[in-house]
Amino acid sequence: MNPLFIILFRIAQGDRLRKPTPEEERRWAGLFCLIGIYFGVAFISIRYARHFWDTAGEFSLVAVAAVVVVILTFVPRFWGRYVPAVVSWIFGAVLWVSLFVLALTGHLA
Repeated sequence: MNPLFIILFRIAQGDRLRKPTPEEERRWAGLFCLIGIYFGVAFISIRYARHFWDTAGEFSLVAVAAVVVVILTFVPRFWGRYVPAVVSWIFGAVLWVSLFVLALTGHLA
């Protein structure tokens, strides 16, 4: 993730800008990878489940948003516990580069 964003986020939380622990590093790396996965799933969902998004009611949209928030809250904690940070950074980098290339070539439209 962007180091400036991480520093600003930690200052906003009242942190003293100490060096992050290995578990925090793994958790941030997992979040970097997980957000890329979410973008990929969102693009696939928009492309192939257009009928659902066009006809979804309020309850369905709130349920999807709640699931996304719960996953973004709890999955990085487990991901950070079991997956090394280097693996997350490499997987996330490949994922983000591939999403960027697909967006530039117009395959995500």
